[in-house]
Amino acid sequence: MVARDGLHFAMELGLEFVIIEGDSQQLVHLVQRRKEDHQVVGVLVADILHLLAGFFNSEFL
Repeated sequence: MVARDGLHFAMELGLEFVIIEGDSQQLVHLVQRRKEDHQVVGVLVADILHLLAGFFNSEFL
């Protein structure tokens, strides 16, 4: 959820390139694959992918 909040903040600042680091290996893997998941974490991944689409370039580590 922190990644999603950080992406909202980056958009408010008008940033075009973001690098997000995460400590949840499952979340990082799903976002890197750019694939939504139907588990509970899938809603979070869908939100993050939607937000990442608003940036010129992004990287999720």
